[in-house]
Amino acid sequence: GASGISFFLMKPLLQQKQVEEARRLLDAEAYDEAIKKTHKVLNSNRATNLLAAEAMLTAEAAFIHGKALYFIAGKKADDATKEDKLVAAGYLQMSYRIAGFPPQDRSEGLNLLAKSILEAGHPTASLPYWEELLLRKDVDSGKKIECVKSIYKIYLQDPALDANQGMQSLDSYLTQAVLNSDERNLALLDKATLLLRAKRWDEGLKTLEKIGDPESRSARWLLLNGRLDLGQTMALDDKGELSEEKKSEAYGRVSETLDDPKIRGSERLDDEDEAFYFRAISLARLGERERALDIFKQIRLDRPDEPIGWLAWL
Repeated sequence: GASGISFFLMKPLLQQKQVEEARRLLDAEAYDEAIKKTHKVLNSNRATNLLAAEAMLTAEAAFIHGKALYFIAGKKADDATKEDKLVAAGYLQMSYRIAGFPPQDRSEGLNLLAKSILEAGHPTASLPYWEELLLRKDVDSGKKIECVKSIYKIYLQDPALDANQGMQSLDSYLTQAVLNSDERNLALLDKATLLLRAKRWDEGLKTLEKIGDPESRSARWLLLNGRLDLGQTMALDDKGELSEEKKSEAYGRVSETLDDPKIRGSERLDDEDEAFYFRAISLARLGERERALDIFKQIRLDRPDEPIGWLAWL
């Protein structure tokens, strides 16, 4: 009857108050209290055929709920954080799906959604939100730099993505960010890694040449240099563009680079295995078949259940 109609008319007003109160609590960092308020709104607006006002209130409640959960998760220091951030991402995604976030929260919403998915251990799934955030006009230059860095790091982590696209973000980062020499060198190593993946051997080698003096070159630098040099040498060799002398010199140089004590002493065992594997390929190309087979055999024994061990059987 009349009481049902009056509740129907009053419901958005009541929810508006709850959402406003939740936002005040969120701003005061009273996250648990904010969640209690938004919970009521989200529970009563479960239907899919919401009125426009209810839909916007639901989007706002979901944003506040997700943001509060994200900050609560950030205060924990254990593995449960990933799961909590995924739950936070779920509420932020609900807000995004309903209204692309409330207008005043769009940039912050995209930022939190991208971060929560990334920090929950799903970098590639966060990529579209970083890219959308980057296109927004109200995002300041500092946040844009953080965006391009996050984007290129995701391309670096996921070999299934197009390395050439990742390079565009990395170049933007190198152009826009104010970096000290160590930060610039790390970014250049990342660039060489993407160029290796894109099989742009020569550009990769030139990028490495921009890094520091030879004495300060790390195990990662040597490994990338050896692999880029090997890629370029094999490409020229396969086209028949190398004389026997040049071929011998190039494969010998690669083998020497990949046998550097710095790589053998690297804390990252993967680097050492990778160097062993590609050194064996260069030795095989040099015609030193027995030495190459010995290395492949050693890799198979050391890493029987890992991809590098399986590759050594091929």
